[in-house]
Amino acid sequence: MICTIYSHYLGFDSIVDMLKQTYPKANLTIGNQDEFHTAELEIKGGLFSSSSKFKIGYRQRQKPSYQLLQGDVCPLSQNLKGLYGFISSLPTSNEDIKQRLLQKITTINCEFSVIQLKGQTKDLKELIYTMAQSFDAFLFVQPNTIISRSNGQHFLDKNLKLIIDGQGNCEIADLDIKVESKYFEDQQLTILEDQRRRRQKSEMVCSENNIPIYKNPNSLFVESETTVKIRSKDEVVDRAIALCYVELKSEGTEKVLLDGFAKKYSVKSKLSPAERVFDEKENPTQQEIANANWRAESYHTLLWSLSIIDSLEWPTKLCNIGEDVGHLFSKTEQEFRNIARLKTKEEILDQADLILRLNWACVNARVKNESAPSGLNPSVIYERHYALNWLIQHQNQEWDDITTNT
Repeated sequence: MICTIYSHYLGFDSIVDMLKQTYPKANLTIGNQDEFHTAELEIKGGLFSSSSKFKIGYRQRQKPSYQLLQGDVCPLSQNLKGLYGFISSLPTSNEDIKQRLLQKITTINCEFSVIQLKGQTKDLKELIYTMAQSFDAFLFVQPNTIISRSNGQHFLDKNLKLIIDGQGNCEIADLDIKVESKYFEDQQLTILEDQRRRRQKSEMVCSENNIPIYKNPNSLFVESETTVKIRSKDEVVDRAIALCYVELKSEGTEKVLLDGFAKKYSVKSKLSPAERVFDEKENPTQQEIANANWRAESYHTLLWSLSIIDSLEWPTKLCNIGEDVGHLFSKTEQEFRNIARLKTKEEILDQADLILRLNWACVNARVKNESAPSGLNPSVIYERHYALNWLIQHQNQEWDDITTNT
């Protein structure tokens, strides 16, 4: 195996055409194996060259889309969900690129693997590059191959530059995410009145603050009040306590104080799997510390949802983490739980819809190599979006797997 290529765009026939154009005199065999289409190409050797053979195995989602839905159980969709979790667990020197790769995974509709079966095929590296460019793909690459850029398994962009490896290395400054509009049109969403009303309300806020507005009237909605199921108050309290602890650890809080906090609030049972890994590390990386530190903004959002703080300020500046920790630390766990009052479904959805549009505006600016509009802080917005998507159980995802697609 050299690599597996992942793309939003379908096209086994296009791959076959590329093979014929690149190797017009080779013996090309087309077949099927389980859910895979296969193309096996053999080049016979000559007086001064050896024969070679390689194979491409292609499969696609049973129902192509622009998003990865929780209930999609086709084999490729299941593989993509596992891939998403794997990349989520990797350290990174560029969190923005990692998040863009995660977003790109949710748009993937096909994968095809390139396997060298015999010898070394001439111009195979150039073919892989051509396919990656044509399909706007990213690649999962094995070490010690003709396109490898790391000593372990790693991911490359369509230019065959390193996106991320097991050590968190990254060579790129941007990663495109492209989606075919036909998938929005084909989906024909049923949009309810409360969703339209909520969108109009959010767009008025955006207009008043000079924030660009997403124009497609048939997409980018949060769930309806009639179908959404908000997390319970106890779930939110537990999550808030865990996030507060993670943030304190990221600040380098003395172990004796951290242990006291953990005991006072029974923290260990409340941590997510990824948080447990971070908690058990004696020497986390700087990136892991930074990621945990930003969870202060998610914690702040959950304090609002529990009515511990009255409002969420416009996301241009950071929260006051000292005050936020004090809201919890001044009370026992039971006292904190008793005073918490979960916001209404309407209030939470209003915030979720607004933050969805603010995050879209930040992503749109980044794609254009522009600054976030009107002084918005993209990191604050990302953390709020993350927490709010968890609150509304977006796609039934658990904390470590939350997506913030726009």
